Amino acid sequence: MFEELISLVRREQVSLFIGAGFSKEAGAPSVGDLQKAILGEIHDTEKRKSHENDSLADLSNFFVNEVHLGSRNPLMRILREAFDFVPTCMDDHNLLAKIPHFRRIFTTNYDTLLEDSYAKNEVCVIRNDADCAYMNKPFTVVKVHGDFTDFGSVVITSDDYKQFFTANKNPIMWDLVKTEFATKNILFIGYSLEDNNILDIIQKVSDAQGSNQNEMFLIAPGISPEKQAKLKELKVHYFDAVANVFLTQLIEELKEHITEDFKNKYISGETCTRFLKSYQILPTVQTPVQGNNAIKNVESTTEKPLQHQIQMSVKAEIGEKLKNLDFEKDGEFVSNQFFPQRPCFRIAGENLLKCQHLVNGVVLTSDIKEILVSPVEKKFDLTFQIPSRDFLETVTAKVYLLNDKAIRFYVDCDVYFMRIELHVFQEGSPATVTFNFDFKKQYKNNDNAIKWIEVPCALFANEAFIIQELSKFPLNLTSPLQSLEDNNYECFKRYYKDIKRIELAIGKKFKVYNECTEQSWRIAAYICSYLYREPINVRCDDKDGLNFSTKTEKGGELIESFKVNDHISIVTTDERVFKYELNNRTFNIPFGYRILNSCQITNIQKEENGLIFIEFHYDRPTFLLLLSGKSMSEEFPDMKPLDAIIKMN
Repeated sequence: MFEELISLVRREQVSLFIGAGFSKEAGAPSVGDLQKAILGEIHDTEKRKSHENDSLADLSNFFVNEVHLGSRNPLMRILREAFDFVPTCMDDHNLLAKIPHFRRIFTTNYDTLLEDSYAKNEVCVIRNDADCAYMNKPFTVVKVHGDFTDFGSVVITSDDYKQFFTANKNPIMWDLVKTEFATKNILFIGYSLEDNNILDIIQKVSDAQGSNQNEMFLIAPGISPEKQAKLKELKVHYFDAVANVFLTQLIEELKEHITEDFKNKYISGETCTRFLKSYQILPTVQTPVQGNNAIKNVESTTEKPLQHQIQMSVKAEIGEKLKNLDFEKDGEFVSNQFFPQRPCFRIAGENLLKCQHLVNGVVLTSDIKEILVSPVEKKFDLTFQIPSRDFLETVTAKVYLLNDKAIRFYVDCDVYFMRIELHVFQEGSPATVTFNFDFKKQYKNNDNAIKWIEVPCALFANEAFIIQELSKFPLNLTSPLQSLEDNNYECFKRYYKDIKRIELAIGKKFKVYNECTEQSWRIAAYICSYLYREPINVRCDDKDGLNFSTKTEKGGELIESFKVNDHISIVTTDERVFKYELNNRTFNIPFGYRILNSCQITNIQKEENGLIFIEFHYDRPTFLLLLSGKSMSEEFPDMKPLDAIIKMN
């Protein structure tokens, strides 16, 4: 019913004119109450009866001019006493104070309920021209008929009404009224049209503006058809309703569209902020010269946390799935910062018909293209015990239900995420447990890595494994989600221990720990070999062994001492510096020695040029590699040198 009016209010294009009916529920005296109070002070029975049917304006005029010979004090005393009341219901006033879109409110009421509804430091009250100099606050209440803080400002008698326009009293304030009618649409609330002064104001503005008149609206219950015709003549839109109905509907519309209106620059950042603050929301707003406004963040204005809510409508098929979500069947792992290790049910595209994000009941955004629904997460302590490894650790797991038969535990073990799934397929049948290990690209604590690698090592070795909160007996495990061939966790264990040995040898901890890969654990082994002077076994690439040969002037002794098929030990080296990167640190190793024990001489002969040609074959699956800081003669002083090897394969 109020669509057009609410649309104008949403753009801050409406000002209010408030009448006596607006204060009725608060307990303010009605026109009849005031008439009764004045008549009670007319002691001449004949005069009292002759004026019983007078309007308030005429009765007041008679009371001042005839009963008290022009003195206004007795009338002001009666009125002041009548308006000295305790409000019984401020619902409408409180609703109005929640709407910052109305910056300027005009009223013919004598009570102070309007200004009392706002914080004192945020509202200024205009009763006369002198007050107009102080319109420096966010909200202004213009008391067109004055109030009892300034008896001279009160307009109540018929003479007062006549002089309202003709005497040019308070011209600045009256210009303010005319300017508001010229620049804003006007909404009248609380008027029954018994107040001829309001009709006079409307008539004057209508005559002055003609066809350029802005929209005017009146909300009042039960206006007679005759008066409705008069309103139409004055170009006033009439709504047969009470103020509370309109204000309630308006606030609901503002709650739904306030952030949208701000983004579209229909309202100021101040208006948006004030409205949200009335719902304990403190926004951080951005108002660029070009492009849309934006709300970058919201916080609570109180110690109570913000209440977030999602309201959406979806297609029937999706709605049926949402009733009994099966995250094991319909869930997927989606890269996001909110549910990084939880399966999510995705609602997007054509399935999401409407979606709103509400904060404390106010719509923060309606521009939602996708919804992720995740199971509720709880925390649960799990105690892991591996008797064969003297392992006993308690860690906090994140737990959530996949469906009515499956539970998932998610544990952050620093070096990896461990996912445990517990399934119960039939009541009375044993539960099955599945493990999955997701190793991190980087981890923080190498000591934790050494500790927690024992879990997958024990599992893949089929050692007894107990989770005390699930069972006091070793688990009967199903096949893990990963295979033993793909994951040699003993290599991981060796890698973490080598990292520890390197740190102890150099006296420094790594600032970064990268994941264990085939390359990194080999490099860690090489560096340990260098730091601790320990040869390491390296697998030969060729299954048929190594074949190599040399030509040397120093082979005479070999011809005399050895023959074909004899076995000797050989050490080879590369003439280069070995450079290795490990955990973002560089290690330079001067020498690398390949130690080939028991090489078979397959050919040895002296050539015409005097050189000795020798061929060797090494048939073992591995050889020793020693990385060293010493030269060949220093590292192997008892071995005899040969010239460079010509060929090795």
